[in-house]
Amino acid sequence: MNEKQRQKWQRGASGILEPGERVELAVNGWASQSMWKTAMMFGFIGLTVAGRGRVYLITDRNVYLCRTHRAKGFTATSVLDKRSLADARLGFAKKRVSLDDMNHVYVGWLPSAKRRAEQLVTAGGLSRSDNLASA
Repeated sequence: MNEKQRQKWQRGASGILEPGERVELAVNGWASQSMWKTAMMFGFIGLTVAGRGRVYLITDRNVYLCRTHRAKGFTATSVLDKRSLADARLGFAKKRVSLDDMNHVYVGWLPSAKRRAEQLVTAGGLSRSDNLASA
């Protein structure tokens, strides 16, 4: 992630971060359980309006799973899960990032999305999924 994107996520997550905490990496995607249902019913414009975006934020201290609203860009609207960096176990399989095999976030099929997800999972010595090669 480049510095400009990191700063945008830092500003967008300032309301949920602890004082002095710094965003190191962010991987955004969709709430994978309902993404395709919403897209089939209302199209991708409806998906954007529905605001089913998610982002994993890795800071210097914690890992956050936040709800985002795709129309608002780099803004985390609420925290769905928060773990200390030492306790977090991230995985990446089938184009989805997960925290302790829960809270799956679909990151997409583009090579750049896969690269961001790999960076997220390997950041801070976190575990990689065995299914990474098949993703």
